Amino acid sequence: MNATREFNPMMDFGNGVDDLNGNVRGKGVTYSAPSSDGSFSGQTVRFHLKMIETVDDLKKSMGIDVSVSGSYDLFSGSEKFSFTEQSNFHAYSIFLVAGITVSNPPTIIENEALTTSASTLLANGDNKRFREEFGDLYVKEMTSGGELWAVLEFTTRTDSDKVDITNRLSAGLQFGVGGVDASVGFADSIQRITQNMQISVNVFQRGGAGDTAKMSISLPELVAKITAFPSTVKASPVRYTVSLQDYLALDLPKPPNFVQIQAAKDSLAKFMQDRAILQQFLSDVDYVETHSDQFEPYDASALTVYVAKVAKSLNDITSAASNCVNDITKCQLVPAMVVDRSLLPKRLTLSMPDFAAAWELDGRKDQWGDPSTNVGRLVAYLQQQGVKIEFGEFGVGGTNPHHHVVQAFHQTPEARTLLTAGMKVSISSGNEWAPD
Repeated sequence: MNATREFNPMMDFGNGVDDLNGNVRGKGVTYSAPSSDGSFSGQTVRFHLKMIETVDDLKKSMGIDVSVSGSYDLFSGSEKFSFTEQSNFHAYSIFLVAGITVSNPPTIIENEALTTSASTLLANGDNKRFREEFGDLYVKEMTSGGELWAVLEFTTRTDSDKVDITNRLSAGLQFGVGGVDASVGFADSIQRITQNMQISVNVFQRGGAGDTAKMSISLPELVAKITAFPSTVKASPVRYTVSLQDYLALDLPKPPNFVQIQAAKDSLAKFMQDRAILQQFLSDVDYVETHSDQFEPYDASALTVYVAKVAKSLNDITSAASNCVNDITKCQLVPAMVVDRSLLPKRLTLSMPDFAAAWELDGRKDQWGDPSTNVGRLVAYLQQQGVKIEFGEFGVGGTNPHHHVVQAFHQTPEARTLLTAGMKVSISSGNEWAPD
């Protein structure tokens, strides 16, 4: 079995690896001098672009398959896995993953054979000690180069806003995997089609100039990094992936029984899938609580009680998974709680009020926050569009104390689709409204 994993600075050719937790073990094989794989030449550049809908999508897009290597990445201290964990994915924004990988020809070892000590352990049937010393896989191949991954979050304030931005991105970008041309096309398109959108960009980089594990940058900075990345990696490559080989490929005196190890991997894969669902629910709740103005009224106390139950379930399965990783004879994972997403409040669906119709309005300040009044509906609508509202009051010749002005300024880029900077909306008791 060959398995591709993230490079660990403690790794060297022939090192054993515990594939459940990523721990690097001793060298259980001898081998000939490492050499470049002659079937490859030059650098290989791949550009990846995907719209993601779940935490699992995010990880898979970056080469982390939780059903295969999830526990390895979680318990090995993987920086890339940590980056995905800290991306704060939730269901109320739109997320894209853009990545570029630059790979040099891999270096491999051949003619492997067990060391005397490793062979003796297997000959004596001491599989447990063999695994403790040499793991269940060993490092056969290393690849240098670099990788740059960006998670782009497009903020939305309503579900209709989310649909609109999704359609614009789908129409303007080419999703999938390609070469250098794909990265150039992304760089040419992304800034043009995302004008007036509120975007945050978080980047994971390994290799190339300015090698930094995690950072937050602007969209123009991302475009510049992606454009220059192949050339900077050529000048400053790093080891970033390894291929691991199982010992069954070797001439063994008494092959170890890996059935128990595979059962542990299967259990841990289920754990990682359950964990992702619970984590996303908790992230969604966090967004609701910090953006309550975007949602219908809800019972905050009841939701808090339910969140505590979800968090406990997450802690319980994490503890069980840790026990399994530390001792495969104790793999008794507990079932995860099935979350009830119907407990999350619905997002508000405010539409532009029909202010052209005649209505009664006295414009008192106590109505500005009352969505049952027309002025309250106007204020709520503008605020949901991301507009900062400032209220002023004046009288015409001192005779009209109920004539008010709402002065709307930009707070977020998406407001530009609704208003122009500095627009004033006059609200009076005269049954009409109009921009000044």
